[in-house]
Amino acid sequence: MEKILLNYTITQNDNALLPGRSTHYDTIVLTSEGKHYVKKPPFDIIKESASKTFLTYEGSTHLIREKLGFKYKVPLPINTALGIYAIPTMSPSHPDCIWLFYHRIESIEDISEESVLNKSNVHFVDGTSLSLTTSCYSLDKQMKRTQQCIDKFDAGQALSY
Repeated sequence: MEKILLNYTITQNDNALLPGRSTHYDTIVLTSEGKHYVKKPPFDIIKESASKTFLTYEGSTHLIREKLGFKYKVPLPINTALGIYAIPTMSPSHPDCIWLFYHRIESIEDISEESVLNKSNVHFVDGTSLSLTTSCYSLDKQMKRTQQCIDKFDAGQALSY
């Protein structure tokens, strides 16, 4: 087992945050360099990383909901200057929520079978993949929502009233 980190800040090389299923760590960070194990839940890492660029989870989600009308699974800007936006696969407060990073996703493939519906492979730009029990439709919708957020933030419209 690798070293377990007490804190972690999201970087441009991160593909996803997965909930850990261990008494030793709470999050597995998938990066282009491999895996990191962190003794902090994914949602806490998301909120703390966003706050380092003066964005709060609550403030960002409020603005995105108000400006774009998204009610659930709101994408979150982590660092707009670096183009890092996080996509939740389910309610962010749900312990099984996986966070994907928009700028690292190359494609999404539907791998549903008759016995297992709503299964997808997320292919990342570094050549790695992650299988999820989330429908391709849901992930595509989340990608489109995130692009709308990026368009708003890049145009400087998100903070204007």
